[in-house]
Amino acid sequence: MDKSTSIRALAAALGMALAAPAAAQARGAPPPPREETDGEKAIGKWGLAFFGVQTLAFGTFNTAPNTVDVYTIGVRRWMQPSPGSTRGWGFDAGLGLVTGNTTHEAPVAGAPVTYKASALGLSLHFGVPVALARGRHITFLALPEANVLYATGGNDYPGPGRTQWKGYGFDVGARAGFELFFGFLGMPQFALEGTVGLALHYSAASGKLGNAETKDSSWTFGTDKPLGFVTGNIAAIYYY
Repeated sequence: MDKSTSIRALAAALGMALAAPAAAQARGAPPPPREETDGEKAIGKWGLAFFGVQTLAFGTFNTAPNTVDVYTIGVRRWMQPSPGSTRGWGFDAGLGLVTGNTTHEAPVAGAPVTYKASALGLSLHFGVPVALARGRHITFLALPEANVLYATGGNDYPGPGRTQWKGYGFDVGARAGFELFFGFLGMPQFALEGTVGLALHYSAASGKLGNAETKDSSWTFGTDKPLGFVTGNIAAIYYY
């Protein structure tokens, strides 16, 4: 076989190789499967999530702010979307609990006096994340949600006697942002969520110091933590 014949044979083989995919597609052969995004891989799995810190304020006591901070932990689960859809929805549920006691001893008029304080806080979180679009490592979402917080406590101080207080608060609102999966680092099961949004917040508290009683309530509506990408609305999620 001379050199020109070899070149013609090679060209013919290349032409057949290039024409084979087109011929298969013309015959109705299915295209190669699309690679799943990290968000799609999380569908149907349980995600362990940190939903942030809920804070309830009770005014001041002895010029010091009286607040309870509750860290909320829970689960997220993305549900299976309809066939062929890149969107979807899921649900969030979280619970937080904090309790504690403090004791401080100091001399008063030459005699030791013990100061005691205690607090209990309980938080609940509910949300319905909606996937608006999915990329390879990111899911853009909207998130209607609600938070409920209850707290109670007391202080024992010499003089006026025991201070008792209790209160509750709730947030209702919606946020928008993204869920960033770390598949680009080989960890598609781990994600960070960053969002901003609007919320209605209401809180009420009552306190009793001896025979004197106080009651306070407040509500606000507007941007929910406008610096949330940095200071608040950051959730960490690990899918199993």
